[in-house]
Amino acid sequence: MVKENIKAIGVMNNGLTLYSFEYKDEVKLNPLTSNNIHVGIMSDEVEQVFPYAVKTLDDGYKVVDYGLLP
Repeated sequence: MVKENIKAIGVMNNGLTLYSFEYKDEVKLNPLTSNNIHVGIMSDEVEQVFPYAVKTLDDGYKVVDYGLLP
């Protein structure tokens, strides 16, 4: 897991839980992340109900393609 300080903050219209979180220090150096608090959903939860919306990157991490969610 590359996220920490994860807190449920709501539920999206499609039933997925929405979270606030921070990336762990080893991930914060990636240009796609930052030291800020982020809001999003968890790929493992998405994969259970919308598996087509989760991609596995070359490094093994999973990401959600939000554009594929209902």
